[in-house]
Amino acid sequence: MARADGTARIDSGDDAPELCDECGLLAPARELVVLRVPDSSPVDTDPRFDGERLLHACCEPHLVRLAAGYRRRPFVVEEL
Repeated sequence: MARADGTARIDSGDDAPELCDECGLLAPARELVVLRVPDSSPVDTDPRFDGERLLHACCEPHLVRLAAGYRRRPFVVEEL
């Protein structure tokens, strides 16, 4: 379910663990917080997400740190 700040918790029937992009902790998907950010890297598995990346974090403070790093990252159209 999305929140007003753009973050969301993954709510799928699949509870396969995923890695936190900040600390590397393996956490159940239902406990992760995610945020979609602009990213100029292409996505090989699904071209619908070219120009975007989902950040996964085990807690909101980790997601805030990850998002801050992406705010400073340049978006290079040629990379797409």
